[in-house]
Amino acid sequence: MTMQASNASTVSRDDSRARALRLRDVQAPLSLLLTAMGAIAVIVGSYAAWATFYAGLVQRDGVSGHGKYFIALAVASVLASAVSTRRGLQAIRWIVPAAGATIALVAGRDLRNLYALQDDPAAAWYVVGRGDGLYIVIAGALLIAASFLAAPALPIVRRAHIAGAAHAVTSIAGVAMLIAGVYGEYYLHLASGGHAHNHTQVLQSAHVLTAAGGSLLFVVFTAAIYRLGGAARARLS
Repeated sequence: MTMQASNASTVSRDDSRARALRLRDVQAPLSLLLTAMGAIAVIVGSYAAWATFYAGLVQRDGVSGHGKYFIALAVASVLASAVSTRRGLQAIRWIVPAAGATIALVAGRDLRNLYALQDDPAAAWYVVGRGDGLYIVIAGALLIAASFLAAPALPIVRRAHIAGAAHAVTSIAGVAMLIAGVYGEYYLHLASGGHAHNHTQVLQSAHVLTAAGGSLLFVVFTAAIYRLGGAARARLS
């Protein structure tokens, strides 16, 4: 009787473990899909009109402003969601809700400033209107943040791969900085002939982001080459 009870308990544990694994196999792709959908909405919203002037005759999107940072954070959230599915790197998933919340808060502030501009009598001559872009950005950002809820639960005790996590976080940060920097370089030097900006400033934010992002990715690439070389030498020895 005791043996039968023990066998039944073992089977029950195995069934529970199998159900948990099946649920995890569904949750991880679902979370990544929601993150990607939110990121797409943020990118689309950044390119859509944020504000209109002169009764809609002139439209301005957000890419030349905060939109480029929103796009960089959206891409970073997708990368973090994808990387966090690997064993030992689940903690990187916290980047996703942090990125979504940051985008939503800053976009919400931009929307509040736009409301204030509409109510400003000094701006009445410009006939300021609101576009759909910021609303789309905020909706996408909230979806990115909410995608964390669909992800598999983080284990209470887990073995974290410190080197792998550092490699992943550095790569994600480098990509995000480079995206924002390249957008900034475009609007600094190419858009409108680059004449609307002060080129005498050495530490332009676009230059800093481009240099920092490129440097981080160079470090990651160099470290990867070094590890591959070490592994090849170990096999030959």
